[in-house]
Amino acid sequence: GGGRRYGADELHRIALIRMWQDTGLMSLTEIGQVLNGTGVDVDWRTVVVTRIAAIDEQTRRLAAAKAHLQHLLICTRDNPADECRHLREVTTARLAGEWITPEELWQRTAHERA
Repeated sequence: GGGRRYGADELHRIALIRMWQDTGLMSLTEIGQVLNGTGVDVDWRTVVVTRIAAIDEQTRRLAAAKAHLQHLLICTRDNPADECRHLREVTTARLAGEWITPEELWQRTAHERA
């Protein structure tokens, strides 16, 4: 009746593709390279190591974004973008090439407050 029937191997392969797209945020090209295994041009391990590095970078960026947003929620200023001393120090550090979060700055200056 026009329907397709898949065997266990095909269902496994389809499930892997969906899982890797959803959890590993892998492109179809990357998934294809892993599914094809090690060949003349591509070692699947290189694809996986590269994806892990990208996920680590995304994780770092998301953690920094979360820290900045959490700081906005706890800042006692009515207009933190203009009035928060910690945000001002963070942006000054960034302009100087140092990437820190308000929490990291808070930890650095904890001894000054003690």
